[in-house]
Amino acid sequence: MKYWRAVLLALGSAIAGALIALAIVRGGAKEADEQNAAESARPERVAVVNGETVVSIDAATAEKSHIGVAPLAAAQHANGSHAFATAIDVRDLVKVRNQYAVATAQGEQARSRLAAAEAEYARLKALHDDNRNISDRVLQEAGANRSAERANADAAAATMTAAEGTVRQRWGDAVAGAFASNARWVDDLIANRSVLVQVVSPVKPPQRIAIETPQGSIAAELLSASPRTDPRVQGRSWLYLAPSGAIVPGMNLSARITTANVEKGALVPRDAIVWSSGRAWVYVEKAPGQYARRPIDATVLMGDGYFVTTLQPGQLVVTIGAQELLSEENRPKVED
Repeated sequence: MKYWRAVLLALGSAIAGALIALAIVRGGAKEADEQNAAESARPERVAVVNGETVVSIDAATAEKSHIGVAPLAAAQHANGSHAFATAIDVRDLVKVRNQYAVATAQGEQARSRLAAAEAEYARLKALHDDNRNISDRVLQEAGANRSAERANADAAAATMTAAEGTVRQRWGDAVAGAFASNARWVDDLIANRSVLVQVVSPVKPPQRIAIETPQGSIAAELLSASPRTDPRVQGRSWLYLAPSGAIVPGMNLSARITTANVEKGALVPRDAIVWSSGRAWVYVEKAPGQYARRPIDATVLMGDGYFVTTLQPGQLVVTIGAQELLSEENRPKVED
């Protein structure tokens, strides 16, 4: 009797344990079903709308992630290009300048002697014409002296012209004109206070350009077209005058040529940019809580941002929390 009582007691305990386990399993399944239903009811945060990725978050999540937006400021950017440039050695200009100075002094002396010889010839001729008060020989000697002084003056002028022509062939009309008129900036060139820069450009560049040096940009003024070009870079060349110091003769440089064409666009702050797949992106607010990721060209740096033409001034972009939105995009989706 005792045996059967123990068996019945053990069997009842087993049945009670099974019922308890079944209740627990059913409760867990119900909780899982409720959680899955909640997940299914929750809207998808990342979706592709009209070809662009849109991240949607509620106000509580946006506040928790500290998402902040700001309007883009308007900006303008002048189109431009870079050109090859070379600082020219002007030692030959110093030699020609010395030759020109000697020829100038000789010319002044020759003109003074010629003026005296012409005056003397005129005086003697007047005497000769007045009843031959002097002999023919004296008049002839005066005429010969006048011719000799005229030849000396012509020779000095030819030397000056040759020196100026040498400068014109080597450095162009503007330098030759300044050379002949003793312009002060020619003295600056010779004294290494200024430097000539030859810029290669297929079209005439603007009056002022920026020469890029290891110490920064230096403004240069256009002088004239260059009669020569750089053998390393075939193309029409132009001569610019720039201050020395950061630029020394023989340096290979880059000239930034800005054109008159001005583009209008917007300035994207650095904090608004995220990088993905090797490209720069920003999140544009389409509606409260909806942010579309759009690519931009982050190559034109302006101050603390980048100039773009694909976005409009006034558009709201995410400037705080953009990286959190990108992380939300990359979060793995929960499989059903």
